[in-house]
Amino acid sequence: MPSTSTRTSSSSATTSAVDQRWLNEDRILPRLPAWLYAMDKNARTDYFRGLGYAIFGLCTAYAGRFGIHYDAEKQAFFAHRTSAEASEARQ
Repeated sequence: MPSTSTRTSSSSATTSAVDQRWLNEDRILPRLPAWLYAMDKNARTDYFRGLGYAIFGLCTAYAGRFGIHYDAEKQAFFAHRTSAEASEARQ
């Protein structure tokens, strides 16, 4: 049987992952395509434009950890859900 500290650590890690997914899915990612567009149009130098694309790439890669992927055609992020998650979301 795992020790109490191991169970608490595991529980904390799970809670942290859920919180990180919520922050990304609900707060950061919906605004990121508009931010990328504004950055691309308003960056005064190639350095800042490149930095903006690097930040966008890092955020996109991090979102991929949670099964969230960027659709460049629709310029939006989408979560790939299992059929069980999709039916749960409809209820």
